[in-house]
Amino acid sequence: MNCEPNIHNTIVYDIGSAMIRIGFAGDAFPTISQPSFVAYKRGEGDDISLFFEDKYLYSTTQHFDISYLINDSYSIPDPALLSNFFLWSNKYLGLNSGGEDSQLDTGAL
Repeated sequence: MNCEPNIHNTIVYDIGSAMIRIGFAGDAFPTISQPSFVAYKRGEGDDISLFFEDKYLYSTTQHFDISYLINDSYSIPDPALLSNFFLWSNKYLGLNSGGEDSQLDTGAL
């Protein structure tokens, strides 16, 4: 449902300490609604793989470390993580090539 035309594909970010909601301007509901955290795994060397979406928070088959994108005092503890979240959300919304991949391999952060 589109309440208003969105000819420029404007994205709206509603960033909170508990949840982040993302969608297109004019839409009635956000496309992405998830806890404001990132799950990550360290690989060989300095490689870190980041995983977005809440399904990784509840994973019982794999262990992920968790880092919050926004903390309780509404500050950004690690700007690089938030920047990677923005890149992932643009991919998820189809604004970049690559489709809906919920994993982002950052190499060395």
